[in-house]
Amino acid sequence: MPNLYEDANGVIRAVVDRLGSELEPSILIGGWATFVRVGGEISLDIDLITSQQSRHKLEQMMTDLSPSNNHQGRKLRATFDDVHLDIYLPFESQLGSKLRLKVEVLAEYPDELSFEKWTLLRLEAHIGTKMAALLDRHYSEKGQKDAREILALLKLEGVDPVIAAEVLDRASTLDILNLPTMIGEAFDLIGAILPLSKADQKIVAAAKKSWVAELQLRGAGPQQSRPRL
Repeated sequence: MPNLYEDANGVIRAVVDRLGSELEPSILIGGWATFVRVGGEISLDIDLITSQQSRHKLEQMMTDLSPSNNHQGRKLRATFDDVHLDIYLPFESQLGSKLRLKVEVLAEYPDELSFEKWTLLRLEAHIGTKMAALLDRHYSEKGQKDAREILALLKLEGVDPVIAAEVLDRASTLDILNLPTMIGEAFDLIGAILPLSKADQKIVAAAKKSWVAELQLRGAGPQQSRPRL
């Protein structure tokens, strides 16, 4: 793999470990959260959702902490031991310019699996964050990495399309009626970017079918109750 994803001296991993301890409780997202689950490629930056409890610690630890404001809300940027950090804030930040996932809602879906002292998102919520990234940057090298990560995550046991649809419906600012098309596009991008084996094609197709179906079901609303006798 290119040097973009190398950490030969373990510098970035050491920062991940230290921040997990210093900023507890915070949620690790992005490429490092995928690495925890499936190994493979690392990221040169660290993405996290901070908590109100740990926010003051950030100000003490980071000398170059600065806000970044755009149509996805407000996040913080910083460097720590020369490692770039993207820090997302509950009720202020959203993930993805297209999918627009509210991080405070994502934070309501912690996983039983943790890493050092980091909280991780449930698998379905984490895949949703990677889809948000893929939809925004599928044309780039990082977008190719997003596609590889999503494919690897879909191969894990226990990915529940019902939970995935719930997370996406609750977290995205998009209307539920628009989500099936958006998520279908994310699945299609995986095959457009990666050379998939027949087995992988089946995995992606089955996941797309189930996720889209559950989103459509949620979009249809609750079934009408039977008339009273």
